[in-house]
Amino acid sequence: MESKGKIEELKSIVGEGNVLDSVPAMLTYVRDATPLRGAVPLAVVRPSSTGEVQEIVKWANKTKTPFIRGVAARVYGVLYR
Repeated sequence: MESKGKIEELKSIVGEGNVLDSVPAMLTYVRDATPLRGAVPLAVVRPSSTGEVQEIVKWANKTKTPFIRGVAARVYGVLYR
């Protein structure tokens, strides 16, 4: 599945306003508390419920898209291309 299709599927799970997919918006999520620099992700997804998190994990498994959780001691997580 191409990136645009993946992003549309994520938006259908959490709503359009909860998926960041522009490079400027995602640059905040490229770094974490370590000195290492990460890659720009496919998207940053901001679920608002446990159910949405469950659906995202199912989607990531189905599409074989790596899923990296975030908001743990201010170490951010993202979905990579």
